[in-house]
Amino acid sequence: MVGNFDLKEEIRDYRSRQPETFDLAFGHRIASSHEAGAVLGPFLFMHAVLPKPLGIFRRHA
Repeated sequence: MVGNFDLKEEIRDYRSRQPETFDLAFGHRIASSHEAGAVLGPFLFMHAVLPKPLGIFRRHA
């Protein structure tokens, strides 16, 4: 395991630096209303435009 010591140290250093920039990455924080609207917009549009399921596969008791 002596041969992997440098690799383990590199990984440990990388992981130690992650908290400094974690909140800057997209999706790692609460989105602003503009950002959330840009992400949710297409889904809300599809929900409003596409036909609703008919429920033909629903079980009837």
